[in-house]
Amino acid sequence: MRLRLRSRRFTLCADDFGQSEAINRAIIELVRVWRLGATSVLSDGPAWPEGARVLKDLAHMADIGLHLNLTHPFDGVSGTRPLLWWMAAAPRGMVKVDAVRAAFSRQIDAFVKHFGRLPDYIDGHQHVHAFPQIREVVTDLIAEVWTGDAKP
Repeated sequence: MRLRLRSRRFTLCADDFGQSEAINRAIIELVRVWRLGATSVLSDGPAWPEGARVLKDLAHMADIGLHLNLTHPFDGVSGTRPLLWWMAAAPRGMVKVDAVRAAFSRQIDAFVKHFGRLPDYIDGHQHVHAFPQIREVVTDLIAEVWTGDAKP
């Protein structure tokens, strides 16, 4: 009996683009030499606006996603909390859904403002997008913001 192997696509993704200039430089170099197939952006990060200009030129080489953030504190951004807080609060229904929605909407807007289009996909910094209440916000935003074939 002969086994048929199916080919599979493997995409290596680097998270946290936009968090710092050093992270941006490393990710940009890895995309340029075809070592990464995707990167996820922290659009609240201080290095995102400038990094977006360079990343736009590489969008044909990698998928560019949005890394939704509720845990990493950036200057001028309120509402972030440590991961353990979200782990305890979400299953108990203690998440302020309107605040999460506002934070994610702001991050989507910042992505689009600097990149010129919606991200190819979305995920969550420290996987916060998977928690109860938070994932419902994410799915609602996907339904509202991404239309037709553009859904991540």
